[in-house]
Amino acid sequence: MNISMLESFSEIKSEKMIDNPVITKILDDVFRTEIKRKFGTDENFDFIVNPSNGDFEIWRTRIVVDDGEVEDDDTEISISEVRKVEDDFEIGEEYAEEFKFDMLGRRSILNIKQNLISKFKDYDALQTVEKFERIKGNIYTAEIKHVRRNAVILIDTDGNEILLPRENQIKGEFYKIGTNLSGVIGKSEVISGKPVIIMTRNSNEFLEALLEEEIPEIFDGLITIKKIARVPGFKSKVVVETYDDRID
Repeated sequence: MNISMLESFSEIKSEKMIDNPVITKILDDVFRTEIKRKFGTDENFDFIVNPSNGDFEIWRTRIVVDDGEVEDDDTEISISEVRKVEDDFEIGEEYAEEFKFDMLGRRSILNIKQNLISKFKDYDALQTVEKFERIKGNIYTAEIKHVRRNAVILIDTDGNEILLPRENQIKGEFYKIGTNLSGVIGKSEVISGKPVIIMTRNSNEFLEALLEEEIPEIFDGLITIKKIARVPGFKSKVVVETYDDRID
């Protein structure tokens, strides 16, 4: 029987877009791992994945042997069994048939399901971290979800949680749940299978990003920021220079 990813694994479908080649690779890796565990090898198994319609098939190839000479049911099949389906096979030929999903057994199916959940979560976490790595140092805005003693937790429009640790906050600021807050993305990494995104508001990079956003001449490169000295929440000094004679 065919396996429909959209039906059999609906609970592990990612809310984020996953390319078909990635889905194919994840399915292939997970099933091959379980086939190897169960049968000792995957060399006589082929996996056909069609992510577009959710079809997934497993095909097993076995060598046709004479009746009574089958030593390994996983790699050999008797001539009489084959001729029940097709009568033109000869001894020594390869016989390919679809391997039914339920032939793996309850334990293997459970292992596959758990591994698929883990693989898709790992992929999502890595994609999230890579996204925030690309905008590291840029101003990012998200909504305050929780205010805790050691950190403010924000959530963006994609549902990603972002941490603003106490040491990255501006002293004396008041944070209200439900309001938007901006900062620059600092560190982002996968920890225990989950993406951890860190924001900062008291770094020099945050002030520099604000100046670039608010002052067109800095954004366009006509004015260059050379140095920033800052006491977050109190005062800042910015050294700039320009080679454009039109700018005083």
